[in-house]
Amino acid sequence: MRAWALTEVESAEPLRLHWGQSMPRFEELSRSELCSAVLDIQKGLADLTKRLDSVGEENALLREENALLKDEIDSRIEGARNTGRRSGSSFRDRH
Repeated sequence: MRAWALTEVESAEPLRLHWGQSMPRFEELSRSELCSAVLDIQKGLADLTKRLDSVGEENALLREENALLKDEIDSRIEGARNTGRRSGSSFRDRH
């Protein structure tokens, strides 16, 4: 399992989150590095929260669509059974 870690990179931002690297001790970081790290973590959390909301909405739509499809399938199966009963043969006998 990979863990998030704060590491220095050559950019305008002194600290970045990367996969699989060890995390420095927060006590060793300067105030500006800590503030930057906190802001990066907050931004990441906000992005994850937005994504979670989006996935939740998509999931709800898919559940609703699945329920409609199930109802339609059940209705068609019931219709086929009723048609078979009226004609004197069962659905299985015809297929």
